[in-house]
Amino acid sequence: MSGVDLGLFVPPLHPPERSPAQCWDDDLRLLVHADRLGLAEAWIGEHYCIRWENLPAPELLIAKALGLTERIRLGSGVHVLAHHHPAVMAHKIAALDHLSHGRLMLGIGAGGTPSDFAMTGIDARANEHRRRMAESVEMMLALWGSTEPDTLKGEFWDLTIPAPNRKTGWEYHLRPYQRPHPPIAVAGTSPASGTLRWGAGKGFIPISVDAGAELARSHWSTVLAGAAASGRAASRSDWRIARVVYVAESDDQARSEFLESAMPRAFMDYFRRVLALFGGLAELKHDHAMPDSAIDVSYALDHLWMVGGVATVTDKIRKFYEEVGGFGTLLMSQFDTGPHPGRFLTSMSLMREEVVPRLADLRPAGE
Repeated sequence: MSGVDLGLFVPPLHPPERSPAQCWDDDLRLLVHADRLGLAEAWIGEHYCIRWENLPAPELLIAKALGLTERIRLGSGVHVLAHHHPAVMAHKIAALDHLSHGRLMLGIGAGGTPSDFAMTGIDARANEHRRRMAESVEMMLALWGSTEPDTLKGEFWDLTIPAPNRKTGWEYHLRPYQRPHPPIAVAGTSPASGTLRWGAGKGFIPISVDAGAELARSHWSTVLAGAAASGRAASRSDWRIARVVYVAESDDQARSEFLESAMPRAFMDYFRRVLALFGGLAELKHDHAMPDSAIDVSYALDHLWMVGGVATVTDKIRKFYEEVGGFGTLLMSQFDTGPHPGRFLTSMSLMREEVVPRLADLRPAGE
């Protein structure tokens, strides 16, 4: 494989004063435009008790987007399986896969939001959320692959695959459209992510979210270790990396427009605060001796975000690609597109039509 595929990562993330209807309409416009441009895929997140990340059911946005798009593959990014009974989730995903005619992907994760865990009574300090994730996906896979009645008893859930009742037609019957199931992905945000290591051992697609070069390299080392421990081979072509990207006709125009968007506020008022709460600001630093106070919008423009004209963004992506050793798909992290949503559509068009062709020669290390 050569070149870089292009996709979207949609948390979704919006200023809390905006109505959900307006926010999700904006997200749908992004997805429709991405489909028209021929982007490969888009991933949509799930949260419950975060006003900035306001979508509790990515499968509903995906279902609506499927009716408005034709080619783009759509996935949850991610479903936090700890909150869902595996039998119910397995049915929802199988049904959505049929509605998509095989365009569906399934992103899964353990989650990390204390308010979400408080709502559903999950003890994250005891690592319950990770054990729930592992148990849930094993039960879902068992349900999709079942050929005989069975009862599965776990730490958190019991699941019965019922014996068929031929007189009534009461039996388990709904397997995914894609066989044996839609592609499954896991996302990682922290160094040496345990979720990425576990997922690599299962052969799941790795996604690194908003990762700089140093963090991304640690993720790939973790993926390699997890795959090797299970006797699997990991391919960089399967690796997705999500980064904030914005392109305009010139560097000055790109920076000016980006500063006028909702993205800087989302960074300072939400994203940065969350990282500080969990001790993650160090992962944003190009110099670990610098103080936390130096991580502001100007720093993000210079060191974290890929913002600029076509040539500048092309160079930034090429440099990042070479620093991490290569990957398969760049997911553009799209937060709120207000107050000028059309500018973000133009940025996506420039990425697809001007930047990506200039990266056609890239090839992952070792492949």
